[in-house]
Amino acid sequence: GYEVWMDFLKRNLNPPPELKAGESKTVIVKFMVSADGSISNIQIVQSGGAAYDKEVLRVLARMPKWKAAIENGLSAPASVTQPVTFHGVAATPTGQKVM
Repeated sequence: GYEVWMDFLKRNLNPPPELKAGESKTVIVKFMVSADGSISNIQIVQSGGAAYDKEVLRVLARMPKWKAAIENGLSAPASVTQPVTFHGVAATPTGQKVM
């Protein structure tokens, strides 16, 4: 579900270096989840800029299978539209990032 999606994004997304602390960029992505749970037909619906779009596409290409939609008791393909928001964070003197 949603928590798994967010956890996957947190572990795999690398914000482009030009994103400043306090700044955010959102990419809206649409894709198909097939009856076997694989994703395909990934499309950027709303761009956050070329670097952000490229990063979203890179991460989605690595995404594990989803749970397929169920229709009449059977797995069925479904279209999914999701926002992906990048948040700029400040670096601490030790180089660790903080939110």
